[in-house]
Amino acid sequence: MVWSSRLGLGVSVILLMGSCQDGAIPINNDDPDLLMNFEGEPDHAMPTRITDPNGNSNGCLREVSFNADYNYQICNAPNCPAEDVVIEPSDEVARAGERSLRFFMKPSPLNDWPGSDANHRAELGPDYDSAIHPFPDEGEERWYAMSIFFPEAFVFAPESIESDVRFAFAQWQHGSAGAPIFALEVYGDQIALTRQEGDSRNSKWAGAEMLTTIKKGEWIDLVLQVKWSKSKGRLKIWANGAEVFNNSSIQTMYSNLDRGGAFKFGIYYWRWKRVEDVTKSLNAGIENRELFIDEVSQYKGGNGFTVVAPQ
Repeated sequence: MVWSSRLGLGVSVILLMGSCQDGAIPINNDDPDLLMNFEGEPDHAMPTRITDPNGNSNGCLREVSFNADYNYQICNAPNCPAEDVVIEPSDEVARAGERSLRFFMKPSPLNDWPGSDANHRAELGPDYDSAIHPFPDEGEERWYAMSIFFPEAFVFAPESIESDVRFAFAQWQHGSAGAPIFALEVYGDQIALTRQEGDSRNSKWAGAEMLTTIKKGEWIDLVLQVKWSKSKGRLKIWANGAEVFNNSSIQTMYSNLDRGGAFKFGIYYWRWKRVEDVTKSLNAGIENRELFIDEVSQYKGGNGFTVVAPQ
């Protein structure tokens, strides 16, 4: 893997959050504070373990370093084979270069439901000691970017169950109990922004905002600009260069915390921890989830669109 930034990292996603002037986007020739692509090999292979037929051990595996800035975060039911939850470099598709990062997950089998955690997580989460300082301070502006690809075989959930079987592929998690302050999720054939408000210990659902339609077999470049604030933050999002969300007076960090959320990405399928939602998925022909991510970056400062956006 090539870690080509001041702090190192490698993937291709673009998210912008913070303050950016309306109209023409200013040119900024700075380098990103973190850039991840997946041309080389990770520091370590994905963690695994011997399958436990009784399915009673902890399904969430110990974190193993992916690189200097990110760790594998895997929750794979103990009675399921390791290949049911996968994070691996792939040369099948790439936004830039020759490789991207593949994320794959199958739900736990209904006829052999585990006694502990079901399959629900295949993510890269930030190392808390990373030089990027993954948790932003209040008032700080950061830009985030990534590219995501849904293959032709990806099955969209029908509208009648799209909320029940949705999942997150990017989230900004504060590092303690509670839902992320905001996340990017898949609702049917849409990418949606979901948000929480208030206190992290008892947050209030602030709804879902549909951002862009997923076109299978095509890359979607996402950029976010975030100004981190308990009351007057800003969140601006672009999809393939088009502005799809802009709110300059929004809560972007929880009122009881002194830091914002750290950027995680991959597949977080908390709905698949429930038998009833796995049943709905399977009945709709959703037997697995597979996606590819590339060109992940972050930048701390203003006018960061041209710094992080995938080229």
